[in-house]
Amino acid sequence: MAGFLDNFRWPECECIDWSERRNAVASIVAGVLFFTGWWIMIDAAVVYPKPEQMNHAFHTCGVFSTLAFFMINAVSNAQVRGDSYSDGCLGRTGARVWLFIGFMLMFGSLIASMWILFGAYVTQNTNVYPGLAVFFQNALIFFRRKGSARPRQPDTEATSTSKPSTGKERPPQRVMEVIGINLYILGCW
Repeated sequence: MAGFLDNFRWPECECIDWSERRNAVASIVAGVLFFTGWWIMIDAAVVYPKPEQMNHAFHTCGVFSTLAFFMINAVSNAQVRGDSYSDGCLGRTGARVWLFIGFMLMFGSLIASMWILFGAYVTQNTNVYPGLAVFFQNALIFFRRKGSARPRQPDTEATSTSKPSTGKERPPQRVMEVIGINLYILGCW
């Protein structure tokens, strides 16, 4: 039963070549998920401004989830594998420990948001929307990382040691995610 979907393939769309744009599409989707998570939380904070309706300490989960997002994105795949040109301050082991701490923060924030949803709202028979906002903020940031954690095609800096730069390289995934974060910041204004 474990491999019953191994031979299943989605129909190919012949009008768009997704292999060329996979990193860009994944980065845009990741930025939209990050933006949507924070937008839901900001909406709940505006609609329920009183601490009796939504405790201001509940924003901590989203802050730690965002911190974990930056920690995870700070480590490249090449640093984890040990293929990077420089070892950095702690080398491959330090990159793996940093990534592990980032994932622990991410999972901890998601679990804490579930605890807030059920402990502070569902069992108290109050309005559930603030708890759902806290949960969905953390879930969307978590799934943002999950969606862009697929193996990426090699970056142009790591593979182009022998051929000269043509100036037409695609931007790496991290740049596209930063563009998504900037869109989020502009959306808040």
